[in-house]
Amino acid sequence: LNSRAGHFPVRFCTARRGPCRGERRRAGWSSTVVMGEKSPQKDPDKNDSVREFYLAVGNTTMKLPTLRNLLQALDAQEPNLCALIVCSSRDTLDELASALTSGGYECSVLHSDMHSGWRKAVLDGFNEEGRRRRGSKGDDEGVGEGFRDDDASAPVTDGGKMPILLSSDVCLPRTTAGELRRAVRLLISFDAPTRREDHHLRAACVSSGGILINVLAANEASMLKSLCSFTPAGKKVEELPLILSDLFTVKND
Repeated sequence: LNSRAGHFPVRFCTARRGPCRGERRRAGWSSTVVMGEKSPQKDPDKNDSVREFYLAVGNTTMKLPTLRNLLQALDAQEPNLCALIVCSSRDTLDELASALTSGGYECSVLHSDMHSGWRKAVLDGFNEEGRRRRGSKGDDEGVGEGFRDDDASAPVTDGGKMPILLSSDVCLPRTTAGELRRAVRLLISFDAPTRREDHHLRAACVSSGGILINVLAANEASMLKSLCSFTPAGKKVEELPLILSDLFTVKND
């Protein structure tokens, strides 16, 4: 993995109209598919159907502007998405909440100082906003946030910028406890997990076929190697495509 990364935020395209500006190859990262080296013991709580990507940025100061660009492009590409963004520290959590809120995003935050009633109110609000954006009146069970119904005529509400739930690893919502009515379709690891357990808990919040994006600076190449060791043998951690219409195109193996 090359670390000659440029000092600019990554930009994205929402449709394939030729080369994107800011082509990430200039950043010196390899776009080669990375695969787990070892076959870890099967974890019954892990969601192996999650599609996992890494997003390479120049350095840690480029993480936030790149995240803003990514969210803006996703809003244009998939207007019914809800996002769960995970950080490793309370300071980063507060920084992100402030920056994204000032950018017009409706952010809810899960942190360790919340009492149970407060936490429930935050999660209920996020669940309800996801339901409203889907325009769904059916059963919540088994459908990921941001997924359209099988019926192509089902209404999809364009509610502007996506609602965001921010959390640290220790405060992640537990799907097995019913804290998320539906698993999210999109989870962004603003800080890459350093423990296998944290990686599994994050993946457990993502719906079947959903997307998990790890934001990595060039000096965090070792994090990518760790991610590879967290995945089952043969499972791929690919570079996030700059053309986001490719991201939401389901490929049949």
